Amino acid sequence: MNFIIYLGSFRYIIENLKGYDMKKIHYFTVSFTMMMALVFVGCSSSGGSSSSSSGGGSSSSNTLEGTAELGNLANAQVKIFEIDDNNGSLGLKWSETTSDSSTLDKIGKFNLHESELDPDKFYLYKVIGGKDWDADDDGVKDANYTENNGTIRAIVKGNDVIDIGNNFKVTMASELVYEKIAHTLKYQFDKTTFQTLLNQKAALVVKDIDSNSGVDNRDIITFDPVNNKNDLTELYKIKRDKILQLIHQGKIPFLNISSQLGAYDTAGSAFDLTISSDGTKAYVADYDNGLIIIDISDPANPVKLGSYDTAGYAFGLTISSDGTKAYVADDNNGLVIIDISDPKNPVKLGAYDTTGSALSLTLSSDEKKAYVADKANGLVIIDISDPANPVKIGSYDTAGNTGGVILSNDDTKAYVADGDNGLVIIDISDPANPVKIGSYDTAGNADSLTLSNDGTKAYVADFNNGLVVLDVSDPTNPSRLGAYDTTGYAFSITLSSDGTKAYVADNTNGLVVIDISDPANLSKLSFYNTAGAAHGLVLSSDNTKAYVADSRNGLVVIDISDPKNPAKLGAYDTAGFTYSLTLSSDGTKAYVADANNGLLIIDISDPTNPVRLGFYDTVGYAQGVTLSSDGTKAYVADANNGLVIIDISDPKNPTKLGSYDTAGNTWNICLSSDGTKAYVADLNNGLVIIDISDPTNPVRLGAYDTTGYAFSITLSNDGTKAYVADHSNGLVVIDVSDPTNPVKLSSYDTAGYARGITLSSDGTKAYVADSGNGLVVIDVSDPTNPVKLSSYDTDGDAWGVSLSSDGTKAYVADYDNGLIIIDVSDSTNPVKFGSYDISGYAYGLALSSDGTKAYVADAQNGFIVIDLTLYN
Repeated sequence: MNFIIYLGSFRYIIENLKGYDMKKIHYFTVSFTMMMALVFVGCSSSGGSSSSSSGGGSSSSNTLEGTAELGNLANAQVKIFEIDDNNGSLGLKWSETTSDSSTLDKIGKFNLHESELDPDKFYLYKVIGGKDWDADDDGVKDANYTENNGTIRAIVKGNDVIDIGNNFKVTMASELVYEKIAHTLKYQFDKTTFQTLLNQKAALVVKDIDSNSGVDNRDIITFDPVNNKNDLTELYKIKRDKILQLIHQGKIPFLNISSQLGAYDTAGSAFDLTISSDGTKAYVADYDNGLIIIDISDPANPVKLGSYDTAGYAFGLTISSDGTKAYVADDNNGLVIIDISDPKNPVKLGAYDTTGSALSLTLSSDEKKAYVADKANGLVIIDISDPANPVKIGSYDTAGNTGGVILSNDDTKAYVADGDNGLVIIDISDPANPVKIGSYDTAGNADSLTLSNDGTKAYVADFNNGLVVLDVSDPTNPSRLGAYDTTGYAFSITLSSDGTKAYVADNTNGLVVIDISDPANLSKLSFYNTAGAAHGLVLSSDNTKAYVADSRNGLVVIDISDPKNPAKLGAYDTAGFTYSLTLSSDGTKAYVADANNGLLIIDISDPTNPVRLGFYDTVGYAQGVTLSSDGTKAYVADANNGLVIIDISDPKNPTKLGSYDTAGNTWNICLSSDGTKAYVADLNNGLVIIDISDPTNPVRLGAYDTTGYAFSITLSNDGTKAYVADHSNGLVVIDVSDPTNPVKLSSYDTAGYARGITLSSDGTKAYVADSGNGLVVIDVSDPTNPVKLSSYDTDGDAWGVSLSSDGTKAYVADYDNGLIIIDVSDSTNPVKFGSYDISGYAYGLALSSDGTKAYVADAQNGFIVIDLTLYN
């Protein structure tokens, strides 16, 4: 219709040009030109899925459209960022809104801006919120939409967007890849290697969707949530529904999804295990429960097939290459041989009493001999060619407590983990007369070991000494190459097939993954807390799964396809036992209470590379620290040494100003707003108030015995009330308006062991880190009558707590459970937002002033810096 009107106007102009002068003709010429422009604009402005708020032009009928799809997301915001070639920073180019429609296949569409993309640049497509009209991904529009409170992202090269076109999708799969590369994008972006990284991470999430003989990022951006569910890799296929639920809730999958695939409680104490050659069965040495056989063909749902009670205590086992026999190291019952050809009905074939305590064993390559680690009896060699009648061939007393044994590739040498005797190497070329040829004292308690593929290096699980790597290329003179302290008790070890990673079963820490590519410089990649006591482990043939024998939890199956922890920014090993820390007001320095190591001052201006500036040995056992408002003095809670005041105006040379012996065991300190008084949580001595107006001569003002163990303290905004985390006594509220005569106002039993406390900004709510009970939120608006609002069980032992500046999130230092983030926007219904594993013991934490980083006091590993904005 517009086109006809414009033509009619043109005809009128032409007919009226006769008799006009040139100036008027020029006027009509300009008018005509402008109207013709309107003709073309009018003809091309026929709508589209969305419009740009910046950057590119309008949609047209041939505009390529992507789809935002958990299920199809209507009315979602889409932000398209160009990634800077040099540093990976994001520049917003266009903003869109996804389409809505009555039909499902037209929902979730948005303009890709493909014609404006640079084919050689990387782009981030970020989809926020929206209405999910196919939440169950069955391809049918739901009767009612599901609100999406989360974000999904896709990173892609411009050329791939252009090639993929209308098949481009932003999905759960692309979000998982984003979360895996977010750290690299923000801190280590290298355009020349980034595509390779994207392809590598894609292979961890999906299979080959486009059938081009390999997985790459194009498989991710064409992933169809309806038709490609079964093309997810094992972990994400199992966790798919949970991941979608988390995104709908506005949570980050990486912070909430465990790598555990499945578990089976064996009812005994699982010490060792091995896997059948086809990967469908696990054989577990289950201590007093004997041999347990478990179907693991579905790792999410392991099922017991059969068992055999060996009568002793099954510590170790191996199976024959044909999978028909199991050989069990059965403690004081010696070697037991079991027919497992029918896994539902295992039958004993024979046994041999080794006279010692059989802890583990291995077989010769021809499977005619068993080499048994027989504890105080050393190495015992048994002829098993007739499994019904095993016969001893020879033995060697190693002088230690033999716990593990492995053979050289040619079966001429046995490498023995010999307890506090370290590594012992034995010549077994004559099995009737084994001879020691070398040894190395590992300094720990060698429990088990394995060899590199070429047999030149031995990797020893050295109990409290962690992992020790030895050069055994000359077996008569082994030498140490490197070591890594796993911080727990290393019981067992296995290597990746490429020999670059060691997987250690650490009794305290679970499964610890260590980069051993440079044996002189070992570094931890990650860890997986099995929640019990990890003793033995074995890897699947493709190295994507670890099967852990956990003495308290049985068999635990863990996905290890991606061993890195991308949330960690940096760390500093303080060499002591880090209990607490605080930050300078400008956020460039961390002050760490490091137990018998005293006060450490660390430069954190570059959080990826913290550097020690100085330290002061407080003589006692530093457990807490706070700073004066001008940042020139540190007040250290120094256990039985009381309060120590340190001049930190020169952070490279801190000096003591004064101290006060509180007579108790000082754990934590809080200062009055004017900095003249210190309020000390003095454990069994309760609350102690000290005048610190003269820091060289602190003087006690008053005290109140809280009857429990005062671990932590904070003050009300007006400084008239002290809130004490009093261990088994819960929360205690004390009137300190007269510091010489503090008076109890009230208390609340938190049911756990109150160890940390903070208040909301308005002072009406107390957040208590309540060990064994998690986080407890208490209404203290009436300090004489505290009332519990809610609680959240963190699963660990909550020691410390901090609040975000807006008061909507609580960050809990949860001991061996790491850092837990809890949404407390509704104080009556706290909900877990996510968590970060730190591999040690989280005792305390501090947040940067801008809330972007968490500094966690890790008792065994120093302090850990975590980027809290990585997934924003």
